[in-house]
Amino acid sequence: MHDDDVKTVSGAIKVARVLCILCVVYMHPWIGVSGDELFASPHFWDKFLIYWTQEAVARSAVPLLSVVSGWLVLSTVQRKVYGDFINGKARAILLPMLIWNVIALAVVSVFAGFGFLAKIMPQSPIEALNELVFLYERGAINVQNSFLRDLFVCMLVAPFLIRLSPRWLWALLITSVVWQLSEVQLYILLRPQILTFFIIGILARASRWDRQVVRWPVLPILAVAAVAIALKVNLIMYPPDEPSLLVDGTLELALRISVALAFWRMSVSLAQTRFLDLFKRIEPYTFLLFCSHVIIIRTIGPVLGQIFGKFGDPLFLPYYFAQPFIALFAAILLGLLLVRVSPTVAHVMSGGRLGAKARQPREPRGRSASEQGRAFPPLAGE
Repeated sequence: MHDDDVKTVSGAIKVARVLCILCVVYMHPWIGVSGDELFASPHFWDKFLIYWTQEAVARSAVPLLSVVSGWLVLSTVQRKVYGDFINGKARAILLPMLIWNVIALAVVSVFAGFGFLAKIMPQSPIEALNELVFLYERGAINVQNSFLRDLFVCMLVAPFLIRLSPRWLWALLITSVVWQLSEVQLYILLRPQILTFFIIGILARASRWDRQVVRWPVLPILAVAAVAIALKVNLIMYPPDEPSLLVDGTLELALRISVALAFWRMSVSLAQTRFLDLFKRIEPYTFLLFCSHVIIIRTIGPVLGQIFGKFGDPLFLPYYFAQPFIALFAAILLGLLLVRVSPTVAHVMSGGRLGAKARQPREPRGRSASEQGRAFPPLAGE
């Protein structure tokens, strides 16, 4: 890859993380009404815009995060032995997930004690445990963190995935798609599509697709994504009398792929502008935003809702679209506060993105520097 392409891809990854995690916030906004009330509302265009951001854009932001993780894992896993690699991912993914889930459960418990949020309070010890580590489902409190759980499972097998030939990777990719469309729950992954896009990320780097996409025209990609979004939103607002799980699942997959590609192509374009520096400054705080935004929205949302109103009120839509930026502002303030109070705590809670610098991994005994530098062989074709 040329130096300019390397610089563009590196910048695009930072832009993509900011864009995707901001859009993820739209999956969990405060709207002041239930899902049934929203569906039955006569406010067509307000409802259309909410479905458009939630079901089409927000849910499609997560696949690109999986692709980026798969793309990045090729460079990190080959520099470390398995134990060091998994230990690092546990500190960067699993530990902060657990800490933020404990915080979320504590906040909900306090609010439930005052008569708020009682509907999502765990009703048994096993439900409480599921809220912390997502044993059998995504949970009802810090729901987005189940992505981190599945991502860590992908990291557990990543050192073995990169040793597979492209042919076997494609076979595994197709298997994960079939698993996703079948909706069979094996509890290994709560959402098999995370593995699907994780493998796509590995293949994208190994097959050098990233070089090609950088040069693809923007408008056709956006047009395909817009068509997929329109079909999905129409299916939500006008569900068929006899829904087909296969048709719906296939459309869902096509939507995820097309919108993820659109997000990436927009990120590439933004990485080539003067706005890149702004995204670089914001990017270290996005992991905090991802982990904390449901807590922030569920505590601040109803308060601000008293001012701007709920769904259907005149000022609600501007407030709705502002919620990711309100949560981002709160996450940045939280990050700055944590760094000032305890850089070590900031480092842990941000998955290593803020505060104290990560410790250098220990050198494994009995391995030369060259062996340590590449613990696993490259993919075929590298």
